[in-house]
Amino acid sequence: MPEVWDFIGGDPCTVVAIIDSGTDWQHEDIGNGSDSYNNLYHNTMEDSWTDPNDPTTGNGVDNDENGFIDDWMGWDFENQDNDSRPNTNSHGTMVAGIVSAKTHNTTGISGVSGGLNNQGIRLMLIKIGESAPIENVINDAILYAINNRADVIQMSLGVVQSNAIDAAIQLADNADIPVICASGNNYSSTINYPASNQN
Repeated sequence: MPEVWDFIGGDPCTVVAIIDSGTDWQHEDIGNGSDSYNNLYHNTMEDSWTDPNDPTTGNGVDNDENGFIDDWMGWDFENQDNDSRPNTNSHGTMVAGIVSAKTHNTTGISGVSGGLNNQGIRLMLIKIGESAPIENVINDAILYAINNRADVIQMSLGVVQSNAIDAAIQLADNADIPVICASGNNYSSTINYPASNQN
């Protein structure tokens, strides 16, 4: 990767949905730091928040009429609000960093597609449970990513098989949106679900 980073950094036209424990969009290697850009997806159909670091400063209106009020920077399906940050679990932030932490900014790590001293792949932040993934909201999170035009869906998690999740993954596949899942941890010989889904 270090050799590749000198030639290509990731296109900001590409949006990767991070369905995980929440992402710290104030982290300087992902969000606004000492540089003048961030690698975050913003829902331009919603009015921006008055304070870009405070989800409560939205206008309280579902401007794009998608059922999610002020989802300018993602959605928290655990708490049903527009604050997609974690309280303590850094897993989602680490996954987001692997995908698109800023490259060549002398801070933290470099993501796979973090940009070349400018915006890389943009991260759509979707929280589906902080201490553990909440199975019955994952299908809704996938549908949210599809409806908000994500180009890739990333889920580094494992849950019990679900027909609703299978159906949502099928819809993503029908829309030509790759769904990338963790196969498992600790040299497991069993492939986690949803990585075991054929799509």
